[in-house]
This record gives sequence, structure tokens and C-alpha cells, in this order.
Amino acid sequence: MFLAKVQEFASSLKHFTGLSSDALFIYAGLIIYFIVAAIHKRQLKSNLAIIATVVLAFVIEIFNARADIFGRGYWRIWESIHSIVNMIFWPYVIWAMARFRVWKG
Repeated sequence: MFLAKVQEFASSLKHFTGLSSDALFIYAGLIIYFIVAAIHKRQLKSNLAIIATVVLAFVIEIFNARADIFGRGYWRIWESIHSIVNMIFWPYVIWAMARFRVWKG
């Protein structure tokens, strides 16, 4: 029941924005990273922000894998890995650049 509501919300969000699921994963990762980083004191260098993004990416993908197994009968593991990488990549790049002081300022 809950999973159907989540999938319905995701489908309506895709339809409303006109974005692909890959783009939505990228934006979701960035939004979560920036919100947690803004709340945390260390801002972009916040370990908590990158951890929250990674945890949320895995939680979302666990629900997607469960939907694949029950809906299709098998788990599309490469699709899951692709979605996790999409959600984590840019927040990790921003975190690493801030953490290791790639730009001086």
C-alpha cells in the first residue's frame, strides 16, 4: 500500500516536471545534500550531509529493488547501481572539493 503511494507520487512528479528519473535522482541528491549542509555547521564540508545523501540513496533504491522483485520477478541490479551513482556523484564532488580545498577563498 505504502509502496504504491510512493510510486504514484514519483510518477506524478516525473509527469509534472517533465524530467527523466535519472535527472530526478540527480536533483534529489543535490537538494538533500544542500539542505543538510545548510543546517549543519560545517556547511559544504559536512560529513553528515554526504552521509545523509548516501543513506537516502540506498533507502530509495531498496524500495525500488523491492518493487522490481515483486513487479517484474527479478532485480535489475545495474539500474539500481546507476540510480545510486546518479544520486551520490555530484554531492560527493562538491563535498570533496570543499573538504580538500580545491578552491581557495
